[in-house]
Amino acid sequence: MDIAHAWRALPRQPGSLLLASLTLAIGVAALVGALTLLDAVLLRPPPWPNHASLAIFGGRTADDPMRAISPKLYDLVGHPPMVLSRGVARMPEAVNVVEDRHRALLRAQRVDRGFFPTLGVFPTVGKLMSFRAGQPEVLISDTLWRRWFGADETAIGRMLTIDGQPMRIRGVLPADYRFFTDVDLIMPLSLSADAFDAEENMTAIARVSTGSLAVLSEDIRDTTGRNLADLGLKPEDARWYGATPVDELTARGARVTIWLSVGCAVLVLAVAGMNVSNIMLTRALDRRPETSLLFALGATGWRPWIPALAAAMAIAVLAAVIGVLAGRVLVATFYPLVPESWLASAGPLVPGRSVLAVVFASTLAVALVATLGAAINAASEPALRQHVATIGHPAGGLASRRMYSAMTAAQTALATLLLCTSAAATLHWWRLGQLPLGFDHSHSVVMEMRAPAASYAGRDAVDGLLRKLRARALQLPGVESMGWSTQLPVGNGFVMPFLRPGGTVERLQYVVVTPGALESLGLERTGGRWLDDGDNGDAGPVVMVNRAYLEQMDGRGIGGVVRSVSGGRAARIVGVVANTALSGISAPAEPAVFVPLAQVDRASFAIVRQWTSLYAVLRGRDVGPATGDAFARIVADVAPSLAPDKVRTLDDVARAASAAPRRDAVLLSLFAAFAVALSSVGHYSVHAVDVMSRRRMFALRSALGATPANLTAQVVWRALAWAIPGIAAGLLAAFAVHRWLLTADPSLGMRDPWVIATVAPTMIAATVVAVLLPAWRAGAVEPWCVLRSSR
Repeated sequence: MDIAHAWRALPRQPGSLLLASLTLAIGVAALVGALTLLDAVLLRPPPWPNHASLAIFGGRTADDPMRAISPKLYDLVGHPPMVLSRGVARMPEAVNVVEDRHRALLRAQRVDRGFFPTLGVFPTVGKLMSFRAGQPEVLISDTLWRRWFGADETAIGRMLTIDGQPMRIRGVLPADYRFFTDVDLIMPLSLSADAFDAEENMTAIARVSTGSLAVLSEDIRDTTGRNLADLGLKPEDARWYGATPVDELTARGARVTIWLSVGCAVLVLAVAGMNVSNIMLTRALDRRPETSLLFALGATGWRPWIPALAAAMAIAVLAAVIGVLAGRVLVATFYPLVPESWLASAGPLVPGRSVLAVVFASTLAVALVATLGAAINAASEPALRQHVATIGHPAGGLASRRMYSAMTAAQTALATLLLCTSAAATLHWWRLGQLPLGFDHSHSVVMEMRAPAASYAGRDAVDGLLRKLRARALQLPGVESMGWSTQLPVGNGFVMPFLRPGGTVERLQYVVVTPGALESLGLERTGGRWLDDGDNGDAGPVVMVNRAYLEQMDGRGIGGVVRSVSGGRAARIVGVVANTALSGISAPAEPAVFVPLAQVDRASFAIVRQWTSLYAVLRGRDVGPATGDAFARIVADVAPSLAPDKVRTLDDVARAASAAPRRDAVLLSLFAAFAVALSSVGHYSVHAVDVMSRRRMFALRSALGATPANLTAQVVWRALAWAIPGIAAGLLAAFAVHRWLLTADPSLGMRDPWVIATVAPTMIAATVVAVLLPAWRAGAVEPWCVLRSSR
């Protein structure tokens, strides 16, 4: 009976319940977004049924835990007793794919017979590849199956032309399948021809028996140590070889950002809960006569709190529904910024059942604590006595005002702390954006291509194709220069071993280019000349290098000699270009060597073409996406079996250099915006109630000569008196966590003077804006109307 009465009474005061629900929904949306990311990246198991017993084995580097292995070492390791099954996959590569009306440059990965059984992954439609000679087969991704074939099961058995070779579709991979990167196709791998290859270009997996991972790791280290010379390694390299559980290699580099976002979301939810408590305290004070009557009539136990419980349930349900919907929108907005390496699964980034359960439980807990806390405070004995003694609205009592002040200061402090993290990350992103990239990225477009060996057997065939395409491209309207490169100015590229002057070996960025490529890429020439059409196979070998090469390898510069370990004649340096962000905008510059395609030795060319694509770069004042489309038509006319990738501008390439700091800045700014908005709502609600409760006092002051400006300023100064301690506390908290954040991510300079200079004025301005309407109402009070109505 009491519960039914409480539910029927809720619609009588819908305003406060709706405001409380919407306020809490903001915190719920932030929590949904953070927990969805946490679940998908760190908590959810990868889509490989055997992941708990899987290990990746091979070599690693000091700063990257991911392991790689060469075909030669894979053969030497063999099949130790502790290995139940094993498999290997090559690095993904770009392939030209043609099917009926479809033509595209897709990403493919080659795997051996044991790879998918070791993972425990099998096609959802069709079967695994048979690996029978003379019957080339391929698996396709679920995304490609739906995009090209409309999820039609009759696609199994259809033919794709891949790099000029017909291959039959054997099966469709599970929708959530990903092995550290997205691919469109899985192709068969035969290691028989690569058994003597010592280049570490594969990922090897093993399913091991329980408790034998350490034994496998030691076995691999011993095998490596016994074959250092054959593997081209140094004695000190052996310590980096072994095996690592696959679960430890997922979500590399994501943990700091993910846990920081969860912490921010919890703080936002806490701020929302404080605002709900403020709102519900006002509602409870309005219902204090009814509560007092229940106590006077002898109500005991939970009966006096049933209305508060009913209100808490209603707020929790409404806030959870609205917050979950808003959180999904937030996740969809942020999803494009999530690095591919973070996500083990290719499935959609949506909140799962566990996330929804935690969110609903948290929402209910916050609603109960806020609502019941407000009701208990309003019904306390001091509050009841104050209710009798206070003239005007009950919220005007001293105890209530102190509670409002403390809660407002607390949520201001939390909002200030979050705003500090956002400001620090945004400032870091902005500063990185001011660093010179070393190339002019305006007025240029780039398209990725790949010339397969099946159609273009050697270097001369590829060079002839590119010269023919370049001649046609230079005739397009607005194109002033054009060339080809195996690497863009931003991002990691292909490395090859070179000899230092003293005879030691160093791996350097190895970039194959054609005439016009470096100019089209907008690189800044700092000395010498560009590579041109005269640098052909009959001329003396020449190269260009970047400034980092001169600083770290050989400072002789123009006229110096570059010697490659792979063979060929020594090349003379004829030009120097500025450094670019090859390994990221904030990473140290890496030495790079630019070699004319016509002069690349055939052994090096065979290796480079296997692992790199060609990038066609067109530059001109009027060059744009339409130019790229016109060039794609030229390629279709000259080389029908090739499928250029979509057109990108060099501006897009340049933006990729700061992708990680941009992601962190956007994520933290979203949480900070939520917190500041909630803090502003809190200031508004508290001071709106405070002005209403003190209308008679404002009327008396107005009657005694106070101007509207004086009364307005009084409310604003009162709000600042409550907010400034909270701002100071938030700044102190930011200083306190600075060391932890600095250790986790050096980009978050919480003590930077610019952060303080930005955050403090922003919070003060937000406070002033939030209370302008209540302050205006205080200044607009008519003395005669208020005093007359109070008699």
